[in-house]
Amino acid sequence: MEEEDIRQAIRYAAWVVSDQIHMLKSLSEIKEEGWIALVERLGISGATLFMLEYEKGYGDYTEERKRIFGQKPLDEIVQEIKEKMVQGG
Repeated sequence: MEEEDIRQAIRYAAWVVSDQIHMLKSLSEIKEEGWIALVERLGISGATLFMLEYEKGYGDYTEERKRIFGQKPLDEIVQEIKEKMVQGG
């Protein structure tokens, strides 16, 4: 291949790649379309359950719970939540 042929091939390849990049959807567009597809197929509750199953999260909930609540009884925790709600916090 001649040097000019190589340059022309490179320019063409760059044009093809740049054209295809413009056709790619953004991650937010893909997420939105995926959510719509799930809701259409599974309904809102089914789609939500799917996402909860799919998004496992991270960390150790048991250890976090112990750190946050310690040995407090449930009724005391509920009372603290109600007080915070009344205070607007």
